[in-house]
Amino acid sequence: NRAAHDKSSQATKDGGWQEPPMLDRLLHFVTGSPAFQFLRSVTPFDFLPDADLERISDALSIEYHPRGSTLFAQGQSAVTDVYVVMKGSLELVDDAAAPASQLRAVGLGQTYGGACVLTNAGIALFTVRAPEDTFLYAVPGPLFLEACASHREFHDFFAESLGPRMLERVGARMRQK
Repeated sequence: NRAAHDKSSQATKDGGWQEPPMLDRLLHFVTGSPAFQFLRSVTPFDFLPDADLERISDALSIEYHPRGSTLFAQGQSAVTDVYVVMKGSLELVDDAAAPASQLRAVGLGQTYGGACVLTNAGIALFTVRAPEDTFLYAVPGPLFLEACASHREFHDFFAESLGPRMLERVGARMRQK
């Protein structure tokens, strides 16, 4: 019996053995939840300390979007969370371009929504579609903003992802409102 030889284990009232809570927490940090492990491998979530990443991974929800669905309409839809692609992909389309053009694909481990939450009052900067069946982790907006406020490198990743041209366009749109 391993527990009988382990001085860190504790006897229970029924004569069994129980691992102490601290060891449970340590094992969680070493092995982590699947969401924790996934986010740990994704930039910029890998910039965050384990305690913050654990809070985020414990609060995640999972969303499924079937092939061909539109998640957000540019300039119209509210984007309240930050999305990390678990499986599948997203395509970002600039409807304001003539003709509308796909800007980029967002694949496994990549994110959408951070720049919207940070710079555009939570309004979609692009139309976002799922070109294939797609599963996303949704990071709650308030936790995302807390992480941005506490960790400059995390914040800067999302702010810099816009690029100078897009920051200029977003600024112009915000001034028009």
